[in-house]
Amino acid sequence: MASPSAVHFCPKCGKAVTPPATPPPAAGGGTPAGNSAGSTTPSTTPPDASSQPSGPPTNFKSGFEKCFAQVLEPGRFTGNYEALFSEQEKTELMAYFANYNLPDKPPSVFKNMRLTRSQKILMAGVMHVRDQRMEPGKWGSKPGHWPNEQQRVARANCCGHWAKRVWEYSGIRTSHSWDAKWKRYLPWKEAKEQWKRRWTPFDFKGGPGPQMEAIKFEDYKAIQPGDYLCCKWRRSRTGSNHAFLFIKWLNGNENSKRRKALIMDQSNNKVGGGKIRNLNMSCDPTKTPYLYARRTPKPPTAAPA
Repeated sequence: MASPSAVHFCPKCGKAVTPPATPPPAAGGGTPAGNSAGSTTPSTTPPDASSQPSGPPTNFKSGFEKCFAQVLEPGRFTGNYEALFSEQEKTELMAYFANYNLPDKPPSVFKNMRLTRSQKILMAGVMHVRDQRMEPGKWGSKPGHWPNEQQRVARANCCGHWAKRVWEYSGIRTSHSWDAKWKRYLPWKEAKEQWKRRWTPFDFKGGPGPQMEAIKFEDYKAIQPGDYLCCKWRRSRTGSNHAFLFIKWLNGNENSKRRKALIMDQSNNKVGGGKIRNLNMSCDPTKTPYLYARRTPKPPTAAPA
């Protein structure tokens, strides 16, 4: 019987094609030896060595503070924060701390009513970022994604899908109508037409263009950790949108209209996977990138089912 990877079918013409032979993995894992995608595919070893566990933590507090170091302050995990977690939740998180492999099913900690929505989003985002496992690539939205291209296991189709996936992993229920609650500053007629076309906050096939207005300064000042934000990289009609999750401000003050922020996002859709990085963003459309949409989680009224 032929190998499942021996024959593929071209998504354009439907003819059977044979992908390039998959070279043996390089010693120690990572991108296969001789793979030309190696110049663009990140190594399985993250830039920050501290992002990977050196072994099972000795106790819950040390494991928690190493894993979630970048969100401790914005998440307000201070004082005796360990009391927020039950023994079962600690046991499940300790198992994750040992290898940073994201569980397929969200741990019970995301049903914890003692944690705020922002805390859960920050934890879920970091757990996605920390999982650095790679796997053979799958067919993507473009031809040529052969199985020998390495992709992250904890990945999404695009930046918006990644941020939405993190929200849902944290226990926030979303739906195809969730954009109706977005704070969008578009002419009503145009906004209504966009809502009819698709649930996403922007048009992936070209973007809404220069007419997309920036968020109001009052909403810019009110951004909170865990907020789902969308920005425009430039004022053009090309696809120049991006979605990400906010962690905290790194400079400026409440009167600044352009500030540097620490964010979580998926910026490489071909390889996938999230990362934590800095991003300058404003509420002034003349200073790109500028924000045009913000969604903030509401406090839960009851424990998730």
